[in-house]
Amino acid sequence: MEMSLLPDIRPEGEERYFPRETEVMVQRWCTMAKMSMDDIADKVGVPRSSLSLMLKGVDPVPVIVERKLRGLIR
Repeated sequence: MEMSLLPDIRPEGEERYFPRETEVMVQRWCTMAKMSMDDIADKVGVPRSSLSLMLKGVDPVPVIVERKLRGLIR
């Protein structure tokens, strides 16, 4: 089974967050995959601004969004 490049989620109470450095990792992956952050946001079904906040560890990450991201970013 292929592993996702995304770091582990950190739980805080009922909410789940990515570490702050996740956005930088995803931007690097985008460069290699020749995709934009807008493309990723479209594929996981969230607005680009919301995706950015989730990847920066500011907003909690819904489980469905995490699954879609992990499936996409390998």
